Amino acid sequence: MAERDLSEENPRPDPARAMLHDFAKRARLALVFSIALAAALLTAGILAAMSLHGPRCAGRQIAGLPLADPVGLAIVFGLIISVIAWLARGRDERLRKLFATIESPSGDIDPFVGRTVANATLAMAVAMLGFLAVFVTATSYYPVLALCFPSWWAGS
Repeated sequence: MAERDLSEENPRPDPARAMLHDFAKRARLALVFSIALAAALLTAGILAAMSLHGPRCAGRQIAGLPLADPVGLAIVFGLIISVIAWLARGRDERLRKLFATIESPSGDIDPFVGRTVANATLAMAVAMLGFLAVFVTATSYYPVLALCFPSWWAGS
């Protein structure tokens, strides 16, 4: 009976591909979270802008409560979400190189640095979006919505 080469039948799974697949799953989850956060904040911005012109705020002087520009926020959110979407695709060659094992004369080098860079980029993009959402909501939207939103909604 002739010997068969089992390495051709069951090739070894590529660990870099598995790591990239796991990273893409985390990035897709972050993308869904980021889109939901951006939608909620932009909705609050539109409601706050509309509330300033409503009957409850008519004639009130609300000094020191700047409303963040919804168009500017949409642009900033779009830029941050586009970075997260690029990471979530996981198909770019530059991103794949971060997860590849580097071959060197002294032996294979684990792609620890590349994985760390990709994960840190994803975490920083989500953190920037979260910080922006909390900062803008606390300084701009919440005070306006608390003072001017219709009473049937605010409970007062």
